[in-house]
Order: sequence, then C-alpha cells, then structure tokens
Amino acid sequence: IIIGRAFRNTERFQNSGNKKIRYCYNLKALDMLGEMQHADIVISAGGQTLYEIARAGVPVVGICAAEDQINNLKGWEKKRFLKFAGWHDDKDLFRNLDKCLDKLQRANTRKKMAFAGRRFVDGKGARRIVSKILEALK
Repeated sequence: IIIGRAFRNTERFQNSGNKKIRYCYNLKALDMLGEMQHADIVISAGGQTLYEIARAGVPVVGICAAEDQINNLKGWEKKRFLKFAGWHDDKDLFRNLDKCLDKLQRANTRKKMAFAGRRFVDGKGARRIVSKILEALK
C-alpha cells in the first residue's frame, strides 16, 4: 500500500499487525515507478496518478475520491484501461471492488488493459509541448 504525503493518519496503518501487507510512505518518483512496474493491478483514486500508472502499463481499479476525478475515471474506463469501482463513500464499494478484481483474474484481460494505458500515455508529451512552443516562436 502506497501512502502519499497528503494522508495524515499513517499510524493507523503502522499498527495494523498484518504481516502480508507492506506499507510505503512518501515514495520518490523512481521508487513509485518501481512499485508500479512490479504490480499486477493497482487500486487508485482518479487523480494525476492514473496517467503515471497508464504509462507504467498496469491495469487499474479506480475509486473516485473527489468530484474533479470522475471525468478521469470515466474517460479511462471508456478507453478500457480501468475498471471503475465507484465512489469512496459508496456503501457497496467493497462489493464493487470484488467484482472489478474478479474481472481482472485473467492475465489476458490485464494485458489488454495495460496496453490500453500505454497506448494513450507514451511518455513523450513534454517533448511534444516544447516542440510546439518552439515551433510557434519561430
């Protein structure tokens, strides 16, 4: 479980007692990439991290944590990169998560989703922006 800087109640996780779960706090970018590349599936909220996960090529089960994330989640779902489990406060969230994870049991399904993510985020966006700016300045 990767916990970012914004999360405040980390002691809750430190004392969980579950030896099967490893918690990572405030990872640097390269460490985060490494964790993503070793994952079969990621469960994530719908913010900027989705684009990073798409580039890493890991299928996602998405949970909406804020109103401004819903378009990201629905858009990625349409591109078949993500399975949307619902809102963070949905009473059926864990049931929905189970259903999404069941759909991702097959390696071929995960492979197709990973390909979909990488197809839309190729890692060259910054170069293209700089190129367009330089082109406009000429």
